[in-house]
Parts: sequence; structure tokens; C-alpha cells
Amino acid sequence: MTKKIRTPEIITYDNHFNDIHTFNLLEEKSQDLFFALIASIPKIDPCIHNPVEKKYRLRCKEVCSLGKIMNKKTGFAPQQLEQRILDINIHVPYIMYITYPQNGYLDVIITAKLQKLFFVIPENTSTTKFKLDSYIRIKSKYAKALYRLLLAASNGADHGICCEPDYELAQKIGTENSD
Repeated sequence: MTKKIRTPEIITYDNHFNDIHTFNLLEEKSQDLFFALIASIPKIDPCIHNPVEKKYRLRCKEVCSLGKIMNKKTGFAPQQLEQRILDINIHVPYIMYITYPQNGYLDVIITAKLQKLFFVIPENTSTTKFKLDSYIRIKSKYAKALYRLLLAASNGADHGICCEPDYELAQKIGTENSD
């Protein structure tokens, strides 16, 4: 029996997301959960011109599996999940709010601002793309911020970075396998 190989989730966002400085205050695993939630939300019709706040119900185990928020012995780690939810709700409540797990589900409320940054991106907008699994392998919140900024700079965004990004260096910084 062959295993079904999951295609890597691609995260795409408007580079104005990098201007939300409170996001960088999130712990490393909370950032992983945030992007796992983004990857779990069904795609929104990009033709929507005036997005409004939306609520989604997502399965905890699927989101945690995608975000690698798992206990190696027992699988699902609800205590870790609650800690990450609190971190997100404190630092970025104006773009996403998450209720604590109930009956194996999370209710995620995303604001119109978040939809404009991740789902309803206007044409000719500078964006950043990365694979979720590559981002999750980075093991420091500072290295994660540098990785996102270098990717944004390579796409023409101006965040005070005035050098050519070194992709190999950015991918090595903070990863499990770095030398």
C-alpha cells in the first residue's frame, strides 16, 4: 500500500503583512500555527471586492498536523495548542481570533484586513510566497522574520533591506539541519 504524499502548502500574502510588527512577537510555534491556520482555511473567491469578517470551523488535529504542533508520543498536544492560541489572540487579535478547542474543532475568525492580506490580493500587488513545511523547519522566530523579509525583498518589497538575498543562507538560518 503506498502512502499518499501531501503536496506542500504554499502560503502567499501581500507584502504589507510584514508591516504588522506584533506578528514578530509571536513565539516560533505560534507563527507555525498561524500559517497552518491560513493554509487550512478554504480559498476565498478573489473576486470579492469588499471582504467582511468570516468565521471558519477547522479540525484541531488537521491544523496541528499541518503546523507540526504534535506531541511525538501521544500525537495531538492540546496544552501546546491552547498556549499557541493565547499567543495569537494576544499579539494579532485585530486580524485573527481563535476560540479554544471544543469537541475537536477550532473556530477561527478572520477579519477583512487579513482576507485582503492573504486571500483577496489585488493584481499588481507585491507578494511573498513560501512553502509552509520549509517555514516550519526554521527554528527561531527571528530567523523566520528574516526569511520572510528576504523573500519579500527578492520580490521588490522595500523593508530596509538593500542587499541581494542569499536564499541558501535564509533557508539554513534556524533550521534543524543547520551546521
